[in-house]
Amino acid sequence: MRGLLRGLPGRIVTRALAFASPRGLDDRASPSTAASPGPGFRVLDALRPVGERGPTFSPASDEAAPDGLREIFTPSRPRALGPLFIGREGELKRLIAAIEEERAHVVLYGDRGRGKTSLANAFANLATEAGCITVRRACSADTTYERLFRGLLAALPPRLLEAGATGNAATLLPEGPFGPEDVADVLARLRGGHVVLVIDEFDRAESSALRNAMAETIKSLSDQALPVTLLLVGVAGSLDGLLGHQPSIQRNILAIHVPPMRDEEVARLIATGAKAAGLAFTADATAQVVRLARGMPYYAHLLCLFAARVAKLRGSQDVMAQDVAAAILEAFRKQEPELSGAHARALVFPGAAKALRAAAEAPRDWDDRFAESALPPEAAPILAALATPEHGPILIGSQTPGGLRYAFAQPAFAHQVLFLTAIAGSVQPAPAELAPGCSHDQ
Repeated sequence: MRGLLRGLPGRIVTRALAFASPRGLDDRASPSTAASPGPGFRVLDALRPVGERGPTFSPASDEAAPDGLREIFTPSRPRALGPLFIGREGELKRLIAAIEEERAHVVLYGDRGRGKTSLANAFANLATEAGCITVRRACSADTTYERLFRGLLAALPPRLLEAGATGNAATLLPEGPFGPEDVADVLARLRGGHVVLVIDEFDRAESSALRNAMAETIKSLSDQALPVTLLLVGVAGSLDGLLGHQPSIQRNILAIHVPPMRDEEVARLIATGAKAAGLAFTADATAQVVRLARGMPYYAHLLCLFAARVAKLRGSQDVMAQDVAAAILEAFRKQEPELSGAHARALVFPGAAKALRAAAEAPRDWDDRFAESALPPEAAPILAALATPEHGPILIGSQTPGGLRYAFAQPAFAHQVLFLTAIAGSVQPAPAELAPGCSHDQ
């Protein structure tokens, strides 16, 4: 059980998590190490050293169509583990440790656009490489417990069933309504490996009955010590915000908050994607994207995609600050219309534009809040007004032992402010030396 974590800073990180390098993971498990994982969750045992991996990606040719950039910079879809997956080593190690050491089920939560699904995909890739059985389903507003688990169990390979069984695992469920105990009974009958059930977009499901049944499922699986891991993924500010208040399963679950990426990770994302596209971002262009992305992979991919297209269309392999400026305008146009309306309403306050810009640029802590004390004193009454229901609210304030802290009610609003400020020319290009190292994480 503990073999996976032994030498973690060395073998596991350098051999399994090749995110700082353009090298990728071969898509086959090593024949000598891909045996059935047994009772432990030996996620990384099947991964080979760096030197034994498959070939690196090839830069795009000069003739590549601009739309080919969408395969490299992907704001509209999540990543899987591979040469273009950057960062999140710490979160992956926590995922592995939670399951290998604690045998816990996991909840990944955080704001929209932070790469939660990409992180879950990367973890699922590692699990599959190790010989685990991984299936995934995404929730919608009308997802029910029965529909969700019928789909998950139907996707499991029939070879996991007991000898003599026919059909798939879903056929072992009652024909009518069923509950957590029925699901646990079916999973207990599976043979042949550790099962990972990834449930994405859990926040979209509106059913409180689903949340309660999910908590009961986690408890039942844990009580029986079954070789099954549930990984729930969703947009939320806390565990309770995603799963509801479920004190009975606190010891069976680990909540992993997905923070903004570090600025050096965003810079690596830019450089790696540019190399794959046969392009090069100048230092100023990189610094601008890093500054405006604010640790959000969605915005980093979006700005890079648009800026790279502009550079390609003008026949250049160098993406410059002027290309990023054009990308900012295009990204602003993609923002939700209601954000523009909220911004217009906020500007009725004298000094609101300056206060909002200061708030959008303020250093933020792990849960995306910033301290009132980090802003100019004259901003305080404006921020307080913007945190009232009459004005959206645009901000959410909370008292902490360290003083009053705020967060944007919609995290995308901060980018709306930054984009508008940049378009208006109020923000000068960030110094190039900030590109790899400046950080808003506190």
